[in-house]
Amino acid sequence: MLTGTSGMEVGNANAAECRVTLIEDSANWERMAQFSLQFRICNESGVNKSEWITFGTYYTDVRSEDHQGNLSIIAYDAMMKTERSWVSSIPSASMPTAFPITARAWATLIQNTGLVTFDDITTLDDTVAFVGLNTSTTIRDVLRSIAAVHGG
Repeated sequence: MLTGTSGMEVGNANAAECRVTLIEDSANWERMAQFSLQFRICNESGVNKSEWITFGTYYTDVRSEDHQGNLSIIAYDAMMKTERSWVSSIPSASMPTAFPITARAWATLIQNTGLVTFDDITTLDDTVAFVGLNTSTTIRDVLRSIAAVHGG
C-alpha cells in the first residue's frame, strides 16, 4: 500500500510510506533494509509486458512478524532522512557565510549531504532567495520551502 489519495506524487517534500507483508520465509529481512518496488505493465492475458518500472526506494522502519511467520514492514522513502537540522547536516566548510541564499544554492548544499538527490528535470529559479533560517529548521523544511516557492 502506498499512501496518498492521488497515488505517487512528484515535486513535493512529502515522505512516501510503503506497507508490505511478506508471506514467505522472512527471517533474512535485515533491520533498516533498503528496497525498491518495481512493477510491470501488462495486458489482461499477461502476455505483453512492459519493462520493469522502479516506483521508489524505501527504507524499513517497522518490522513485525505474526504467528504464521509473515513479516509486515512499514517503510519510508529518503525524504524521512531529511528530518534533521540543516545546521548539523551541512558540513561547516560548506555552511553559508551570508544570507540571502538562493534556492539553487540550498539545493546544492542539500544534495551534497547525500541525503537526497534531485533528478535531471528539476529546475530552480535563481531569483528565489531565502533570507535566513532558524537553527531548528530541518532539511525537509527547507525542501518544503523550495517546493512551495516553485509551485509544487
